[in-house]
Amino acid sequence: MPALCCSPFCLRYLCSATRMFSPRHTHPFTPEEALLLDPPTITAEVARLRHSVAHLGQSNQALRDYLAEEGFDQELASSIDENERTM
Repeated sequence: MPALCCSPFCLRYLCSATRMFSPRHTHPFTPEEALLLDPPTITAEVARLRHSVAHLGQSNQALRDYLAEEGFDQELASSIDENERTM
């Protein structure tokens, strides 16, 4: 399990509503491997991935709001860039 962040930013914006989802399959898996999964499993995985992308979008907005209030921070700006590439 990843370590919990206790930075002021995290405590203010992220920790209060975080919901963890755990993959049921090793990642990344290939499209060929995905085709071997049964439809309910594929549907659940798509829902999990959509949730993850939505959460990254919300996190990015929270990061942008924090940067607008508190000023530029290279680490947070890098996190936004990394999230954008992931999405």
